[in-house]
Amino acid sequence: MRKVLLILADQWRADALGALGGPIGNVAHTPAIDALMARGVTFTNHHTVTSPCGPSRASLLTGLYAMTHRSVVNGTPLDARFTTLPVAALGAGVEPLLVGYTTTTPDPRTTTPVDPRFHRSGYVMPGFLPIAPFHAGQESYLAFLAARGHAIPDPVDDLWAPDPAWVPPAGRTLAAAPCQIPAEASDNAFYTSAAIDALRVRQDRDWLMLLAYFRPHPPFIAPDPWHALVDRGAVPLPPASGAMDHPLAAHLAATTTQKGFIRHGEGLVADLTEAAIRDIRATYFGMVGELDHQIGRLIAHLEATGELDHTLIVFSADHGELLGEHGLFGKHGWWDASYRVPLVIVDPRRKDTAGRRVDAYTESVDVMPTILEWLGADPIALDGRSLAPFLAGQTPTDWRDGVMLEFDLRDLKSPDGGVAGALRLAANQAGAVVWRDAEHTYVRFAGLPPVLHTADDHHQRTNRAGDPALASLERDLAGRLLDRRIAHAERTLTHYQAGPGGLSKFSPSW
Repeated sequence: MRKVLLILADQWRADALGALGGPIGNVAHTPAIDALMARGVTFTNHHTVTSPCGPSRASLLTGLYAMTHRSVVNGTPLDARFTTLPVAALGAGVEPLLVGYTTTTPDPRTTTPVDPRFHRSGYVMPGFLPIAPFHAGQESYLAFLAARGHAIPDPVDDLWAPDPAWVPPAGRTLAAAPCQIPAEASDNAFYTSAAIDALRVRQDRDWLMLLAYFRPHPPFIAPDPWHALVDRGAVPLPPASGAMDHPLAAHLAATTTQKGFIRHGEGLVADLTEAAIRDIRATYFGMVGELDHQIGRLIAHLEATGELDHTLIVFSADHGELLGEHGLFGKHGWWDASYRVPLVIVDPRRKDTAGRRVDAYTESVDVMPTILEWLGADPIALDGRSLAPFLAGQTPTDWRDGVMLEFDLRDLKSPDGGVAGALRLAANQAGAVVWRDAEHTYVRFAGLPPVLHTADDHHQRTNRAGDPALASLERDLAGRLLDRRIAHAERTLTHYQAGPGGLSKFSPSW
């Protein structure tokens, strides 16, 4: 049997895994994911290649860099000509199931302007069979809550406001409050149950399920008792840092509001007190713990049915979370906490490599070719590479020595152009590309000054770009970005050539 479970969390940073230890891992309660790490291979230097949600999921589910698929912000259409993971799975004879969401906007050339999918920031990627779709409005979940007698407020996000009956203990803030929704009715519980129900009737079939959770995405609030899971005194504060000397960093510090992260928040994130920051960080780990518990329910189902021995399990996230680093929350900018995400892969055929940890640089575009190889699907032109050699205990000698990351600042829906408008950037100047390796982070903007962090700047706070002593290094890093972009320029048909004898197809590695 061929079964693939792709679990995708939203905004789960790479170091928030208990088995990893360290300042963050030591407060992360993740027994279910820790158990997966013991069964499989953990990639400790894994990065999403773009952010936020829509672009990240487009890259993961096409195996392509944002420079190729060009779905660069939430709501940007995904070109219909690219092969997606669900379409490739169908071609391999495997049923692709979706519980949750993909944040996909359809290609407008395949429909008309009155298509209702254009009234949402994201819809279901074509090819998936939606089991319990999230969409932008969580209709399935809201119907579940209403059926259980929960009043649905307007706006809906007030479901995640603090419980009005909760009184903060001395020294605590409302950021530590429990959610009004009980744990057994949380969105994590709802989507997990939907996934289990869908799999109960498919035990004798091949399937690929994308289980895409909305947590630990803000608003940062957890149901009781998970809101109190972590002792706030044990949660480390973020490294002290002021706004970095760069236009984008300064703009984010001056404009990022609390409301997007805590429903009761007023003012800027920069105005949060130390007590509130501690409570928010502790709540984040409570959310991580609650989601881990629900993932454990699903893994227990697979074990009880015997499917665990036939299922490739992939656990990752679409992007990370700053958690107060650089004076910010969210997934902004180019910093590691925004782009480094967990990746754990359990191949039931590879018990000999159980517990292995891989430090090589891996990217979210590697997930699709790994799954397709496991399914025995025909290879297609992708920017990522299969991680199967690592699952087998090997390390390819020609593996990449750094990652390329991208983000875009445009917002065509905003009347003032959003961040790009505030920084006086034209839409086509709003892109940025990042090179990250063991020694450097180099950020090249189309319309803003570059950024360079060196190895001694562990918290990525000092911009060394423009330093005459580092001019040669800066040129070298810019060259690495150019090399990567040349090598991965869109090439869907470049491996074909017509001539005497007909059409020839060459290996992408040739």
